[in-house]
Amino acid sequence: CWLLQRAKISTSSTLLADHYDVLGISRKATQTEIKAAYYRLSMLYHPDKNQGSDSAALKFREITQAYEVLGNYKLRRLYDKGVIHTTTERPEESMRGAEPEEEDDPSTKFYKSRFTKSTVADSDGRSPIYNLDEWSRIHYANTFQRRQNAKEKYNRTKKQEKDGRLMTQNEILLFLIMVATALVFLKFSPESTFGSSKKSPTNQKETEKDSTKT
Repeated sequence: CWLLQRAKISTSSTLLADHYDVLGISRKATQTEIKAAYYRLSMLYHPDKNQGSDSAALKFREITQAYEVLGNYKLRRLYDKGVIHTTTERPEESMRGAEPEEEDDPSTKFYKSRFTKSTVADSDGRSPIYNLDEWSRIHYANTFQRRQNAKEKYNRTKKQEKDGRLMTQNEILLFLIMVATALVFLKFSPESTFGSSKKSPTNQKETEKDSTKT
């Protein structure tokens, strides 16, 4: 009898376990904080990292179920109102068991009536958003893609800067070549013109002597 009573107490405490306590967050936590707590704890208690540990498996289920409710803003509102209050029941089951008259808020009634229709399960019967492996894959894929995009943008910027510097250097080199060519032309062109149009004094005297002899 004592063992049965203890087991009953343990079961009751499990059923009434608070989702916020399971994730180790306050009731004022933001959705971002809830998601971060779930990711951290799920990685810590994931079955792949704790093979053979029943306590870790139980903790992982509690974490997943807590996030399944608190990670959804609509379900979190229902949970805070007491409509969803267990960790072992699926949110759909808990909502089916709730009495309509307890939901005096019209918006709460609307969310409750829409929840069952809006839940879509994958081939394993689990909602994809709560599949840790899928969530991790998408999370890291998005992070990797952002890093790749940032890296490509950085490389493009560096290439443009390099091409710009190279173009500037080529323009400067071309300008210097043109200046040097102009200087060479100005230096040698007048002398060749003057030499071709006028004779030297020695040549002129020799020409005059030849004319006298003749």
